[in-house]
Amino acid sequence: MLRLFLVVSALLSLSVPCAVADSPWYRIIPVPNAPGCKVLADPNGRPIQQRYETGGARIYAIGGKACPQKFPGESYATISTARSITTDGNFARIITKTRKLVVSRGGTGNHYQFAINKLDAVR
Repeated sequence: MLRLFLVVSALLSLSVPCAVADSPWYRIIPVPNAPGCKVLADPNGRPIQQRYETGGARIYAIGGKACPQKFPGESYATISTARSITTDGNFARIITKTRKLVVSRGGTGNHYQFAINKLDAVR
């Protein structure tokens, strides 16, 4: 019985920090009015946007059909669904159907850089 208690407490002590720990630079937050949809955000809770030179922006989210087309309060930014979003220290990785993006902080403030790699598409 004591061994079982020690094993369970050891497993819980190892797994809880991994589940609770979050990157200091990135958070994954739920979209207002769409609880099944979560977006990548900065530490202040603002969604991280991939801005385009021609105008407009893109926000990546996980949640599929639960996600709205636009983020509430940011009408110019469309939401694109991703297969996975992971945060790891200074970087966040986003995998979509056709691309793998690595998000890193650039400079000061809320400026983020996106490195985009195309995935090999099965033909």
